Amino acid sequence: MDNVSPGDCFTVIWEFVNEGTSDAQIKVNLTEMWSNSKTKLSVDNVYYCPVEPEDGKGWVMADDEEGNIWLYYVDKSSGTLGSVRGTYNPDDPEKPLEPEKVKLKLVVVFDKESIDNDYQSATYTIGGNGSKVIAIQAANNAPDTQWDQWLEVTKDGYIPKEGTKSRENYDYFHNPEKPGYFSECWIHANDRDPGKIIADFYLDQVKVSKNKWKGKAWTKISGWIKGCRYSNGKLVSGTVKATFRVSKDGVTKETTVPLTLKNGKVNFNNITIHGVAADNNRDVTVIIGDIKKNAGD
Repeated sequence: MDNVSPGDCFTVIWEFVNEGTSDAQIKVNLTEMWSNSKTKLSVDNVYYCPVEPEDGKGWVMADDEEGNIWLYYVDKSSGTLGSVRGTYNPDDPEKPLEPEKVKLKLVVVFDKESIDNDYQSATYTIGGNGSKVIAIQAANNAPDTQWDQWLEVTKDGYIPKEGTKSRENYDYFHNPEKPGYFSECWIHANDRDPGKIIADFYLDQVKVSKNKWKGKAWTKISGWIKGCRYSNGKLVSGTVKATFRVSKDGVTKETTVPLTLKNGKVNFNNITIHGVAADNNRDVTVIIGDIKKNAGD
């Protein structure tokens, strides 16, 4: 990838074919480098992540003991752990099956804030010389004993461990506060509709009133939601679900209500949350889609 600009994104696809007779599990390590530059450039400002698994099949990331990122293909489409099928045909051993193909679809984003003029005219390569594709037979629990991370990455609901490079890359695309989450490539690669994803909004003139009576407490919240827009830049005109959350002294309560916006804004009045009394608007958080805003900010 050359002539990239800060904030650019790309979708890269590799295809792996199991031409062997045995079913196999696959893991991949991709090298990264910048070239055509007068100075040595860091790849720490480039983030990548496999697209979300579909129908129980997909790729996950994990660091090895040396801190290198590996991508593992995990197939749970049948409800149990599967593998990449081999060509052996148990029904007719004389007629091999067609080799099974597996695609690795990866989104790459060049971080807007950390790529500067030093990167002009440089070329970024991922998956070049030194990259590794390792296959191991699926039978006899071979991956369980040969791959240190295998038992972990195949758990239901797996996400990379905190503090690892894999987790840093994962969060860049899965945390709504990170740029990768709303990157055009990530949205389209995961077949999400940019016209339905809330990308931003802000709160204005939020006021709270509280009551405590006979051991009961509640909070009433009023104010404005403004600048609510989709990831394609269009202001929201329509009904959305908004969650109002109050946290005070270790107690958190919330309620979700429908709000009808016009041109990205709506006035809300006396949203009532029972069980907690807010002192001020800093105790209030509003959530629309994946976006959270504290009323005191």
